[in-house]
Amino acid sequence: MSIATPDHWHALIATAATRAGLDIYGEKPLGYTIAEGRAIVDAVDRHSVVWQTGSWQRSQRNFRFACELVRNGRIGKVHTVRVGLPPDTACRTRGIPGRPRAGGV
Repeated sequence: MSIATPDHWHALIATAATRAGLDIYGEKPLGYTIAEGRAIVDAVDRHSVVWQTGSWQRSQRNFRFACELVRNGRIGKVHTVRVGLPPDTACRTRGIPGRPRAGGV
């Protein structure tokens, strides 16, 4: 099965899928917290299923093209990389009251 949900739902869905004996492909991050990640790993081991973590973005043509430009030196030497994150990402919203979490994992 494939888990393609917001990060805070990964652990709840993944642990339920392991109990059902399903092999899983999940987008990064593994879990919303270290504890959730640990719960997923433990469930995968306990139920002897396969887990694969991936990032669909790295397979997209425009991202692959950008990587090739950098790796082949086509844009010169890269000195600085700046990354912008959407305002609702986990690293910006962690700890905000009322944000849904995959509790009880």
